[in-house]
Amino acid sequence: MGQARDAILADVFPRYLRSFFKRYFGSQGYPRWCVDALRSVGVDLLEGVISDALPVVEGDGAKWEYSEV
Repeated sequence: MGQARDAILADVFPRYLRSFFKRYFGSQGYPRWCVDALRSVGVDLLEGVISDALPVVEGDGAKWEYSEV
C-alpha cells in the first residue's frame, strides 16, 4: 500500500499498476476483468506490451485459476 500511495503522490500510478500486475501475474497473462476494469478508469495494462508477449486470460478473476500449480 505504501508503494501505491507513493505512486499516487508522484503522479505515476498507472505506471505503478502496470508494473505491479506484471509482477503479480507474470507470464500467465492478465485476467480479462482486470484489463477491462482498469481501462474503464483510464489505465491500460497493455500499454507498451507486445500483443503476443502477454495474453489476456478469460475467467472469473482468481489468480490461482491461471496458475498451473
